[in-house]
Amino acid sequence: MYLPIPIKGPFSLDAAGVAGFFGGDETLSAMATVHLYRGRRWLGWYNSPGSYTVAKKYGQLANSRLWDGLFPGPNPEPAEAFGLDGKPGPRYVASLSGTDMTTGHLAYLTVQMSKDLKRVTIQGESSTATLPASVTVIHVGDVTDMRRVGMMSINHALLAAIPITISIATCFSCAVVNDWLAFSLILLGIISSGITCFVIGTARLELRAPKNVTPGVPPGDGLLLTTRDVVVLKGPEKDVNAITKGHFLLGMHGEPEYRRVGLCSLLLLAQFMLQLLLIPQATLFGQAMFLSSLAVSWVYNSFLSSLESEKIQENLLCKALKVEKDSIQKICLQNRRSQAVFACSVLSHGIETNEDFDAERMLSLFVPNKTKVWNLWRKKVASQLKSTCPDKKFHLAAKEKEGLCEEQYKLLKTFLEDARLAFEAYRECAPNLYSVPNTPTCEGKITSKNCNVKQNAGSARQDQKSGRLRGGLDDTMLSVAYRGFELGTRPTAAVFAMLVLRPQPESASAFRGTQNPLPNKTAVWNKLQDTDWKENLKSLGTYDERILLTELLNNAGDAFQGCYNQSVGGGKNAQGESQQKNG
Repeated sequence: MYLPIPIKGPFSLDAAGVAGFFGGDETLSAMATVHLYRGRRWLGWYNSPGSYTVAKKYGQLANSRLWDGLFPGPNPEPAEAFGLDGKPGPRYVASLSGTDMTTGHLAYLTVQMSKDLKRVTIQGESSTATLPASVTVIHVGDVTDMRRVGMMSINHALLAAIPITISIATCFSCAVVNDWLAFSLILLGIISSGITCFVIGTARLELRAPKNVTPGVPPGDGLLLTTRDVVVLKGPEKDVNAITKGHFLLGMHGEPEYRRVGLCSLLLLAQFMLQLLLIPQATLFGQAMFLSSLAVSWVYNSFLSSLESEKIQENLLCKALKVEKDSIQKICLQNRRSQAVFACSVLSHGIETNEDFDAERMLSLFVPNKTKVWNLWRKKVASQLKSTCPDKKFHLAAKEKEGLCEEQYKLLKTFLEDARLAFEAYRECAPNLYSVPNTPTCEGKITSKNCNVKQNAGSARQDQKSGRLRGGLDDTMLSVAYRGFELGTRPTAAVFAMLVLRPQPESASAFRGTQNPLPNKTAVWNKLQDTDWKENLKSLGTYDERILLTELLNNAGDAFQGCYNQSVGGGKNAQGESQQKNG
């Protein structure tokens, strides 16, 4: 016996209902430009495809149990969700301060920008041409206002008038033929897309980087190293930090839950479900109008996607850093060793006699080979880079030839000839490669979330999901994993952590050794970690070095006082008082 099931009726489904699945990637790329073009947030009033993809992507920004249930997945930061942050940058090595660190999104953009520049090729011996490598020299301007990043012209965004007009026209046409179902669904798409674009576009794009540097700190000149090319950064520490430690930030309303974004994503999801179920019930004319509006909107979204968000970010970054692309010099050399000599020659300008400039170490970043020939080459080239004599001598003396066989001598002679040619090329380009660095003057502070010390406004915020303290205004703000302390500078954090670990000698020893947060090997940093600070202060050669060490010692004193006030490690008891007296 069979039970008859009615399968015929007025209700039907066809291909028009699944149109919301398509065009999602293009819509996401177009939505990522809403913070980059002036007036773009007002121009989203058209029936856009891909509503399901957009809802699932941006719904993850909403941060609560309800929204995590509706849109499961990680909760990224707004800047990361819109492709404005999150890309890992290259390694950065400073020539004077000893800083060696990995960078972030802005340094990644800097390297990508250097790849698109026109280059000047340096001719050398054709027999030594192996793998061409470039050196890009960037002078960072005086970065004074990082609170707001400029926006691109509204010209490209004005093309949104085309899909807006088509969507309104198709909606009106459906009303003329009394197809109110298609009319309402196209209108729903216009409203949901426009509201979403407006809500997301209200976020402010800002450049966040450490504002404070220690008085007396040396210039931030250094290298951004990639597997093949290198970018030389020149400028004060405060300004170079904008590239090496900075990031884009989207100041979106409703932080940290972002309920408005969650509601917009819910609206887009409802739009998709209604269009999926009801568009097949519209007339053939209504379905044609609906698909026409989606097609035109998809073409416009594809156009916005073709503009390449990263290139737009590069232009905005240059404006924020006051760097003109025409002023950036890019030199292409024939091999890695020539690149090393050229880049280190740029860094050594004016600081040849500075003992903190380790020319041999900088050369080893390019050619780390530990063979006899390479060791002799680095030693010879480093001695010339440290020499103030304008005429560099790259030929071998009689004593330097001892112990070399014929093949080794021939190879070393070839390497030194490449170094000579690279230095000659540097001298020709030198007039266009330099600017006068500014002297930064700022101070660091110590703050604690559990005490009454004055706190830097906006310096950090608590990530509710992970419990970690994340940097805000000042990315140099460090946290000690004990009672949520935040410290304004790394020296302060190091001394503070050592005081916490004093009752545990093994942990304190490891902290000084392999886990030392102050690995810099310059004269000032070495003397900071010594005990006889007064004698060290007298032995420093320059006035700037003495100023820098004095400021670092003041930070250490702040750490002692802050640790005692909070009685870290023992509470306000006899043990804590005894530690303060001994300190």
